[in-house]
Amino acid sequence: MKTTNNSAGRTAGSRTYKMALMAVLVALTLVMSFTPIGYLRIGFLSITLLSIPVAISAAKLGYVGGGTVGLIFGITSFVQCFGMDPFGTAIFSMKPVATVIICIISRLLCGLGAAAIYKLCNINAKKPRMISYVATGIAAPFLNTLFFLSFLALFFNNISVTVAGTQIDVVKGVVLPALSLNSVLEIVICSVLSFGVLVALSRVEKRIR
Repeated sequence: MKTTNNSAGRTAGSRTYKMALMAVLVALTLVMSFTPIGYLRIGFLSITLLSIPVAISAAKLGYVGGGTVGLIFGITSFVQCFGMDPFGTAIFSMKPVATVIICIISRLLCGLGAAAIYKLCNINAKKPRMISYVATGIAAPFLNTLFFLSFLALFFNNISVTVAGTQIDVVKGVVLPALSLNSVLEIVICSVLSFGVLVALSRVEKRIR
């Protein structure tokens, strides 16, 4: 009976921990989305750090966590198309439905994909492998860049938009430049920070078990 009670207590504690972690990651995503913490803007381009909470939730909370935080990331990105981000506002005015896919669906797929990578790295593992933290930290910003730019190129190929009075070819002026130093920096920064947080969380989890 005592063993059963201990097991039930651990299960309840695990649920509470996961709910608390989810709440923290959702709140962090919202704060980062609407403050300079989440985006390092360079002209029409930006380096986003929002794939960090996506990576953490994908590793620690699975498909539900990765998908939820990724979805919130996408929704907050879409909200900025209503006058907060000049480029987002420009593409939304031309193709609203495509902009929903670019902003929201790409981030949802990013979260689900990162969770899939984490689970793949831990097949038949009794405890999370360190390589899974590395892979998930890299996967989140990589998939975010891949899906976002792929959808952008798909829907706005050979199309120019006007941003702050300047005509910009979406593929040549945004997609291709973003594939260079911009995306590399984003992947490196986000993967390093995600890995550090995941390792720290794993140590905390060992202490509270």
